[in-house]
Amino acid sequence: MGLLARVKLDVGQLRSALRGAVMRGQSLERPLGKIGALMVSSVQRNFDVGGRPLWKKLEPTKLGGVGAVFGKRRRSASSKILVSSGALRKSVTYEVGPRHVDVGTNVFYARFNQPERPFLVVQPADEAEAAAVLEQWLGAPLRGRA
Repeated sequence: MGLLARVKLDVGQLRSALRGAVMRGQSLERPLGKIGALMVSSVQRNFDVGGRPLWKKLEPTKLGGVGAVFGKRRRSASSKILVSSGALRKSVTYEVGPRHVDVGTNVFYARFNQPERPFLVVQPADEAEAAAVLEQWLGAPLRGRA
């Protein structure tokens, strides 16, 4: 993946239970895969709603997209920011590692958009859902959570 965001969660009270599961030889692949799919869905929602928080508006000279810069006309230009062809949104995927999940894209121009209009963003609700996935997998709810 060219541009990626490694999902880092504050697992707090789950840390020792996760370590114990790994020490017993349990693979984190299944829960991390679920978290990866959850994150991809969240990133795609960022495109649907124009960013969370909202992205900076496009300058009038850039409304035609990349094709306009190179003198080409697009068949159908979207009025949504970062969704001219939909390629960037569709390219977001995830890869599971032994103890992490990476969410990202291999679209070369993604890195140029990320600084002004960050689309690879972990939302607070995503963290809560990811923690719930881990809790369910471990069968051990966090103490103090409702």
